[in-house]
Amino acid sequence: MSAGQRKVVQAIGPPYYSDFVNVLLPKSTKASDWADLKGKTLCATSGSWYNKDVARTDGAELSAFDGSEKPLLALKQGNCVGYVYDQTFIQGRLLESDWSGAHAMPLKGVLPTRWNMAVAPGNDSLTMFTSARDERTRRFLAQVL
Repeated sequence: MSAGQRKVVQAIGPPYYSDFVNVLLPKSTKASDWADLKGKTLCATSGSWYNKDVARTDGAELSAFDGSEKPLLALKQGNCVGYVYDQTFIQGRLLESDWSGAHAMPLKGVLPTRWNMAVAPGNDSLTMFTSARDERTRRFLAQVL
């Protein structure tokens, strides 16, 4: 979480989840590594924090759209070879028959990102509740591991 974000919200630790950036590709696309996407156009969501990294590191061209539905539509229309986005979102889409038949997520996720719960500053009751939950979880795991 950035310093600017910490001024607006209070992060509650420890992070409860971690996710990756990945790409939804048609099964017909032959790609086993991110390098296979170099010079190809990927649909993306405007303003996503990882867009510049994916373009710079992996050499993909990005075509950015608002939200997540517009890039998915552009992918279906063949305007790009894949949709770069949050891996958890892609996994959810692949549970839908609309996507699972012709699409896959064959690449290893990149740019791991930890997720924190956040509350409005001064929301002490929710902060205490989640912190207590985290402590109960730690005690439980210490007993079973």
